[in-house]
Amino acid sequence: MPNMKDLEYFCEIARTCSLTQTARLFGVSQPTVSYALKRLEAEVGSRLVTRNTSHHGLALTPSGLLFNDRASSILEQYRRAKRDVEVMSTQKIRLGLPPIIASALFPKIAVSLDRNQLLDKVNPVEVGSRRLTKLLLDDSLDMALLGTTQRVRHPKLESVPLLQSPFTIAMSVDDELADQESVSIAQIRHRRFITLDENFIHEAAFRNIARRHDFIPDVMFTSNNIELITGMLRAGLGISFLARIAIQPDMGIITKTISEAKTPQFNISLVTQQHTNIALLDDIAATIQRSVQE
Repeated sequence: MPNMKDLEYFCEIARTCSLTQTARLFGVSQPTVSYALKRLEAEVGSRLVTRNTSHHGLALTPSGLLFNDRASSILEQYRRAKRDVEVMSTQKIRLGLPPIIASALFPKIAVSLDRNQLLDKVNPVEVGSRRLTKLLLDDSLDMALLGTTQRVRHPKLESVPLLQSPFTIAMSVDDELADQESVSIAQIRHRRFITLDENFIHEAAFRNIARRHDFIPDVMFTSNNIELITGMLRAGLGISFLARIAIQPDMGIITKTISEAKTPQFNISLVTQQHTNIALLDDIAATIQRSVQE
């Protein structure tokens, strides 16, 4: 029976159509990946991969297509079983927290978790929502609080909407636009922006608004550190595109809606793996939902 690492190599070959890229991803030599492929082909008694002469890469044979479908399912079940056993043995849940949501909501959530003797069962992972989604799909997380512009829909994931927060233009209380009720595209078109990087859904939402209104933002600085960004805003170095929930009353920063833009909402959801039957995970998920919605 083939080992799991050989299956992982094969599924990545199927995805990239490249031995070189697969080897680079796993940090091994190309011969290691080639030998794994040969072992699999010998095991199943059929050629799985062939050269694609038109694209100078690899292509799956009909047998390879069938095997990839089955192998992907086996790997998914293996990773899920491994994760479930790890949760049962360690009694720890890996919870993804985007920095904005962590700052705005987790203190309140932590109180509820502590009250229910669950806080020490949580292992937080703090990165942007885009990265957290990938970690969930790779079975590297058990659950996450995600910020998205649309409801999370994926066959591997279950999503429970918790709350919404509008995207806004954030600025210092001393900014020249601070006294206005809202701001126009014309007023921000030539301003300097301080933005979250591509791991955050803010970047894609802002890019879509700019494209709809035909302007290229002057982004002077990007970061994945929300405290750094708010500090620069407070110092008057620029303005930013942020969900209102990211700004607290004592920050010296105010937010303004964009008057003529149909701005998407920052949707916060609790996202977990589909068909996960772990009591600890269910208890933590229920506690988080109650805490946010109280």
